[in-house]
Amino acid sequence: MSALEKIYEHYGKRRELAVPEWGFTLYWKPINALEQAEVTAMGKELKDTNLKSMIRMIVRKAEDQAGAKLFQPEDVDGLYKQADYMLINRVYGTMANLITPDDAVKN
Repeated sequence: MSALEKIYEHYGKRRELAVPEWGFTLYWKPINALEQAEVTAMGKELKDTNLKSMIRMIVRKAEDQAGAKLFQPEDVDGLYKQADYMLINRVYGTMANLITPDDAVKN
C-alpha cells in the first residue's frame, strides 16, 4: 500500500464522541485541509468569532450512526446562541484532534 493510500484510508475512518449532555453520540470523518480552509475563509468573510467557526465545522461534519447529517447550516446561529460553550469547545477539540476522546470524557 502506498503512502497516499494509507493517508486516504486513514481519512475514511469515522470517529465518534458520546455527548451525554446532549443525549447522543456524534460521528465524523477527520477534518481535511480543504474543509478547514473553507470554514476559515467563510469565518473571515462573515467576521465570525472563533467559536462560531468551530460551530460551523461541527455542523458540517457531525453525523448520526447511520451517516445522516445531524445539523443543517441554518442551525449555526441557534447553536451559537443556545449551546454550552464548553461543550462546543470539547466537541470541536475532539473533532480537530486537539484533545482525545478520553480527555473529552474527563472534561
